[in-house]
Amino acid sequence: MQKRPFLLIFFLFFLVNTAYAVKIDSSVEERLTEQSSVSVIVILEDNDQPRIKSLNNEISSFKQRKSKIKEQQKRVLGSLKVKHRLDNKKVRAVSSNENIDFALKHKYSTINSFSGEITKQGLEKLKKNPNVKSIHVNRVMHVFLDVSVPLVNATKTWGYIYNGTNMTGKGETVCVIDTGVEYTHPNLGGCFGAGCKVIGGYDYVNNDNYPMDDNGHGTHVAGTIVSNHSTYRGIAPDANIVAIKVLNSSGEGYSNDIIAGIDWCVAKAQTYNISVISMSLGTVVLFDSYCDINDPAFKTSIDTAVLNNIAVTVATGNDGSSTEISSPACIQNATAIGATDDNDNIASFSNRNSLTDLLAPGENIYSTYPTNTFFEANGTSMSAPHAAGAFVLLYQFYKKLFAQTPTPSLLEDALNDTGKDITDGANTYQRINIYAALLSLDNVSLVLNITSPSNNSKVRDTWIVINVTSNKVLSSALLEWNTTTNYTMNGSSLSFYYNISTFTNTSYTFRVFGNDNAGNQGVTNVFTIEMNNSAPNIISYYPSNLTQNISEPDNQKFNISFSDAENDLVNITWYQNGSLVLSGINQTEWNFTGNYSASGDYNITVIIDDGVIGDGITTVSNSWILKVNNTNFAPNITLNLPFNDSYLNRTWNLFNWTVTDNDDTINCYLYLYADNNTNPISLLNITSGSIITYNWTNLNETTYYWKLQCDDTYINSSNTTIRQFTIDTTPPTTYPDLSASNVSDYDNDGNIELNWTDDSTESNETYRLYRHIARINSSNINENMLIASNIKQGTQFYEDNTSLHNTAYWYALVTVDRVGKYNISVLSDSYNATANDTIIPKSPTNLNATQSGNTATIQWKNITKDVNGNADFFNARYIVYTSTSINTSKNPINISVFTKVANITTNSTTYSIGASEIRYFVVVSADDAGNENLSLNTASEGNYVNISLTYTPPSTPSGGGGSSGGGGGGGGGGAAAPSKGTSTSRMWSEAEGETLMPVRNTEIAVSELKIDIINPSENVELTVTKLDKKPNVASISGTVYQYIEINKKNIENKDISKAEIKFKVEQSWLKEDNTLAEDIALNRYTTKWEELPTVLIKEDRTYAHYKATTGGFSYFAISAKAKEKKKIAEKITNKAKETNQSINQSAEDYFAMPITGAVTVSQLITSGERKANLNRLILLILAVILVIILFPLRNWLYSRKRKHNKP
Repeated sequence: MQKRPFLLIFFLFFLVNTAYAVKIDSSVEERLTEQSSVSVIVILEDNDQPRIKSLNNEISSFKQRKSKIKEQQKRVLGSLKVKHRLDNKKVRAVSSNENIDFALKHKYSTINSFSGEITKQGLEKLKKNPNVKSIHVNRVMHVFLDVSVPLVNATKTWGYIYNGTNMTGKGETVCVIDTGVEYTHPNLGGCFGAGCKVIGGYDYVNNDNYPMDDNGHGTHVAGTIVSNHSTYRGIAPDANIVAIKVLNSSGEGYSNDIIAGIDWCVAKAQTYNISVISMSLGTVVLFDSYCDINDPAFKTSIDTAVLNNIAVTVATGNDGSSTEISSPACIQNATAIGATDDNDNIASFSNRNSLTDLLAPGENIYSTYPTNTFFEANGTSMSAPHAAGAFVLLYQFYKKLFAQTPTPSLLEDALNDTGKDITDGANTYQRINIYAALLSLDNVSLVLNITSPSNNSKVRDTWIVINVTSNKVLSSALLEWNTTTNYTMNGSSLSFYYNISTFTNTSYTFRVFGNDNAGNQGVTNVFTIEMNNSAPNIISYYPSNLTQNISEPDNQKFNISFSDAENDLVNITWYQNGSLVLSGINQTEWNFTGNYSASGDYNITVIIDDGVIGDGITTVSNSWILKVNNTNFAPNITLNLPFNDSYLNRTWNLFNWTVTDNDDTINCYLYLYADNNTNPISLLNITSGSIITYNWTNLNETTYYWKLQCDDTYINSSNTTIRQFTIDTTPPTTYPDLSASNVSDYDNDGNIELNWTDDSTESNETYRLYRHIARINSSNINENMLIASNIKQGTQFYEDNTSLHNTAYWYALVTVDRVGKYNISVLSDSYNATANDTIIPKSPTNLNATQSGNTATIQWKNITKDVNGNADFFNARYIVYTSTSINTSKNPINISVFTKVANITTNSTTYSIGASEIRYFVVVSADDAGNENLSLNTASEGNYVNISLTYTPPSTPSGGGGSSGGGGGGGGGGAAAPSKGTSTSRMWSEAEGETLMPVRNTEIAVSELKIDIINPSENVELTVTKLDKKPNVASISGTVYQYIEINKKNIENKDISKAEIKFKVEQSWLKEDNTLAEDIALNRYTTKWEELPTVLIKEDRTYAHYKATTGGFSYFAISAKAKEKKKIAEKITNKAKETNQSINQSAEDYFAMPITGAVTVSQLITSGERKANLNRLILLILAVILVIILFPLRNWLYSRKRKHNKP
């Protein structure tokens, strides 16, 4: 009886420890003993777990389930002190001095889970939360590092057509979860977003909306699916890609980001029509059975995708295992893809076992790669996208044929049932055959249509072509003729035909049968045609005499009349000497047109036809002989010179003409007169075809009239019309009217406009325009001032687009008469104006960048106009900016976030490469007035370009130490220093107030400059340079980590209130130099080295981070303060003793003690033991309370029982 209370107490203890048991990955608590936080995935309790067996019901409640997930996440996260991720920021490990439970990275929308960094206190809270199911370590994932397309029968699938649509993946989208995609690759669409091949995505590595590939793996995978290259085409070349970047430049990433990627694709499946998720990645740990229980978050996310009819293809891995595959390929609802080689055997590197669903080519796969190239690769990473492309083609096919979305299992079964068997030991796998799988799903009958002839039509010829089309590709077509005879039709694809002939005049019936490659059939309706035709009949013709005579230059008309028994359309064709001259329906008349060279005999034939010309059945004709007799005609004159209404600056004139007459010799008479007629000049006995020239001299300054008459021996005469010319040898004595109000830059385009009134005393004049920097008059004018000539009469306007901004010019006009004479001393009044250009120039175009060695060359096309289209011959200059990132939605650009490379007047510049990176260049234009065009044009011919640069470090001597040493400091204890001599610059067109300059070159210790500018300044430029050795100044005491030089332009020290410099020092250097982080200082050299106020901001595993303030810029040295090594060692030893003493504090002191700085491993272990002891103490107190309560209760019950049992 005494044992019962203790049994009850034990049972209550058991309930306390098991009521809210949460399954926790053992490595979570192990890692928390060594670090302040651990990256985890938290799985929440979920009664609505997706079940693949009830797809229709689950899909209908998908939106409701997402709402429940959101509520559950809110409940659990509400019980924690949560640090939320900021946009575009990475979630880092939680510092030991941060009082938080959980740093949130992902809240998934389609699976009941979230991920991030958990602390010890956060773990303790989640252990007791009944809504938490399990907690797992965020695993590291890795990538799995032209003949294949026809091998899997993709090319045949492209040729499959249904209702006018080829099966090329058009309209379908594959979600590629990988290292990102280089969406600027021309064979991947060359762009990103709506209307592009890569239509969307997200970057979970850098937390932005631009999933650019910095590894190459994801680009290769995407090209295997959708490349549109003419030779290296993807499996589904018209499909789209959604790029999800979850792996970094080294091809590594974490499972929580991959799950976030799956979640993203499922949530946006309807937006982008995503039908397949492709993952060529996985763990280094392999599994020989389904791993759903090992990766429950992966299981839930993949189950949710499949639940929404999204196939998930995953590479099995490249360890060459025949018994195990990687995760997540081992998730049951994933489609695990192994690899075959070029000989259609299982590739030696491919993992496979009984969980492997399909095989696809994975050896020597040539596909897209960064920097617009192609690359050959091997691996199951290449096989998975082959399978993804196969699913895409089958999705498109199924939706087109059946107007519904298939389940992934249906399509996987089709690929399994039709694939080629590949045997590997005891296992047999199926290598995909896409076309065979498609045909296995195709059970839709053909729809055939006879396109010609029409049903119940009448045929007038003795043959006919029967044409039929199909809504699907035909393998064969058969013509059934008159129910008795079958003919195999000719053709291919969707169209077939058959030519059948030798009809008799009667009725015929026919129909067409068709078959496709899937064994489906179709048949047309029965058609009827009637064969009935006879030739038309010529009733009459004109002229009735079949031989007809005419004389030059007479015309002759021909016509016919006809009848046709069937009232068919009749085509009539006319021929002259066998050459076609007229053809058309019912063209019953044709005219022969005569001339003086038409003599001879002509055969005129007309053919009429109501069927096929020349078949002898439906054609009749009629012919005439036309005789044209020769006739003598008058001479033919062609006048060459002078041109009518000419103006001549001389007292003579040449007359020139050509005369022809094939029958006779010719006499010509030239008449010239002014006020009175003159006697003609006679030129006799001219031969036909002669070119005659006559020079008439001693002419006066007046207008002359002239004509020519030529006669033949038969007195046939030809006379020309009267022409005129004018002799003008005197220059003009008047000038145009130019006023001051009509000389100005009225539209502020930098060009001076002039208006004037024509010189009224002249006709057909032009003008010469002169320009000078002073007033122009008859005494100083000269031809060097001429800027324009041949300005036409009546123009009265001229725009000087060679004028410079803010420069005064004087102008004057001189009249030039119609014969080109002018007097430079007879000029208009002179007036001046100043050009004032306020219109920005156009942007440069055709920007491109190339690399040679460690130098990039940027080139562009120069500009000659402003944005309003005004010709502007300004002194254009070009400002070149660069950055490692760009926001193309910012237009105009914010130049403060760029580094200026050059400010030049030529159309090219160079950039020194300091690191391997993708760099963006923008060139903006400025004119002589200072107008700048900061707009951004990202088109292929715009002012923007990006290039992937590769830096080749210079060779350095062996045996060198670390950073350059100052006096007494040496080279940093032999620690390795960054490469030498690199620099970075930044320019601001306008700078005022707090101005930031991030330094992204990792070789430079400085990470950021912040200056407070008190006097507004323009074109401010800062340059930070890591010096390769100590500058030529006095030495500094202490060990030097790095020498820095900071230069400034267009700003003085008096313009700067203060400046803050942030910098970092490698932990490895501190350790090798036996230096404490707090003993680092920044020093500035003026006339001597001076230590600047320096603050240690924080430390991480790689760097110690600092900031210091300075009053100006010059040389700087980052150094360790000079001290004896013995004192440093003692300080480190004392710090260790203090740490050990703190371990022995009481539990109360421990939990009250604030945690600052770094915590040692021994501290973390001790703190874990103390918490465990505290938990035991609490349980013991609870047990004592229960004993105090229950023991008296037990005695009371026992005493009552004894009393009750007394006699």
